[in-house]
Amino acid sequence: MEKIKEIQILMDSRTLNSDSECELFEKSIQNLQGNISLNDIENLLKVFYDETNNDEIMFSLIHLIETLRGEDYLKKLLFFHH
Repeated sequence: MEKIKEIQILMDSRTLNSDSECELFEKSIQNLQGNISLNDIENLLKVFYDETNNDEIMFSLIHLIETLRGEDYLKKLLFFHH
């Protein structure tokens, strides 16, 4: 599945209000593992949702983003404007 579709699934299920949303979110995280680049950071950061009903599952998004390393990764994080 395309990255854009997977990121959209993350966005659509980010409230994590139900078991099905949690499953969709986790599956998309798995599908994106090893498949993201610096260009995806902005879209991934937009997925974060403070009012989520499952902080632990939302935290997996942090782990996904952390798979990108290096100076360019840090610059993208620092200069992200939502």
